[in-house]
Amino acid sequence: MELQITKDEVLKKSVRYMGVTEETVETVVNLPDYCAEINKAVNTSVTSNVNSVWVNSGKIVVDGNAVFRILYTSDSGKCEVYETNVPFSKKIDIPGAAETDCVSVTACCEQTSCRVSGPRCAELKCSIALDIRDEYIDKNEIVSSCTQSGVMKLEQTFTKKALTACAVNTFTVSDSFDSRNGSDVKIYRTDVTACINEYKCIKNKMMLKGIYLLKIITLNDDGDLCTQNESIQFSQIFDIDTLDENSECRNRLKVCSVNVSFSSDRTLQKGRFEISVTSVVNTDVYNDVLIRCIEDAFSPEYELSLSKGEIRCCELISEPSQLFRTSMKIDMSAYPDAEIADICVRKIKYTSMISDGSWNVSGNIFFDIILKMPDSGYIFTQRAEDFSFSKPVDIAPAGVSCESEMYINNMAFSPESNSSLAVDIEFNVSFIGVKNTDYKVVTDMSVGAVSAEKNDSCFLNVYFAEKGESVWSIAKSHKADPVQIKELNSLDSDILDDKKTLIFSV
Repeated sequence: MELQITKDEVLKKSVRYMGVTEETVETVVNLPDYCAEINKAVNTSVTSNVNSVWVNSGKIVVDGNAVFRILYTSDSGKCEVYETNVPFSKKIDIPGAAETDCVSVTACCEQTSCRVSGPRCAELKCSIALDIRDEYIDKNEIVSSCTQSGVMKLEQTFTKKALTACAVNTFTVSDSFDSRNGSDVKIYRTDVTACINEYKCIKNKMMLKGIYLLKIITLNDDGDLCTQNESIQFSQIFDIDTLDENSECRNRLKVCSVNVSFSSDRTLQKGRFEISVTSVVNTDVYNDVLIRCIEDAFSPEYELSLSKGEIRCCELISEPSQLFRTSMKIDMSAYPDAEIADICVRKIKYTSMISDGSWNVSGNIFFDIILKMPDSGYIFTQRAEDFSFSKPVDIAPAGVSCESEMYINNMAFSPESNSSLAVDIEFNVSFIGVKNTDYKVVTDMSVGAVSAEKNDSCFLNVYFAEKGESVWSIAKSHKADPVQIKELNSLDSDILDDKKTLIFSV
């Protein structure tokens, strides 16, 4: 006897690897003759860029570069900047990693050191944290229907938001700005944060709109550090299969590399920044999918072999980007005579979780505080300050995995006294959660030998059922017809709400 079964495919996204690995980059710099000699190293900044990521034979290979910028004073007391570019390559062993995986890597400089070994020589070293996320698509086959006389089936049909596509797109946005701080400046550091403001889906295409916030720290002709804040609006269109107007998307945007150059026009006393930002966006597409599945089956005449598994259906829970403000005080008693030139956010570390029905984010903001001392020029001091807030979201927390994205929108500071500095921070947080529901279903079935010799005579069975028993389990254990049990005993529900005596034929 042959059993005719029909199978459907349900997609599921699984995480193969998620973690942080470190790469150490070091080099020895010999300053050219046209640069002033080093009297004192003030600070060193590093911009770490990811240029390419590729997967091959269970390995992820990350190629990038670290741009070191040394801020130092010369014998004349003037601040100078020297820049050098150091490439790096990192191989990470991830068993099973394949070219079809969705891999995203971002780089962040954790620690930097500079040792001056001569008037024109410096030894540079930094530790770069590579945040790696490797995901792949699982294609689960489930039995949606079967055709065979004498097979009792427990079927279910429902419509759920299910994963239908995943995409990784890389794009570059370029722009230029006039310098507000002179016609001949040297770039010391550039900080960039990225945010998605809006996305729109049409047939197989997605339009993404967002903004880059840039903070460019430069050194002008007088040797003073200056800050210029700019923003770049961007709009991109990507081709993604299965997209339509009703699709919901989960987008994660990360900055891979930032390139800033400066051109000077001394005749017009003007200067101009040329900026290029490369980013990667990971998109998960969720659509309404009609799912038909068989949860259980048995036959009173034949031995039926079932293979069971689980399918996961996802419901996106997202909140529009919210604006928050917080204030903090920083103890500056160690630098009573210092003039505060600027405060920069070096990095943000935070965790996001659901607790008691609320979405909570907590973590640290790491500052670089630039001070101008009356006698010794500029110095940098690094500080980490705690921040926390709670965002209530109307969700059921059970079974929800959450992620959030945060970026600093604006920051202002003002001295309160000689020993205290007040900092006001304005930041945006977007919340994205996925509520997972697992269903136990039949993934395969086959018919074996005859379970018993067929008997055309009919026997009446009396069964004393307990409260909470299901009609399906009773029918399966006695190899009876569940529909007949409900009809003969005038049952409206599949679950018995009280003790009951049942009669049925076998």
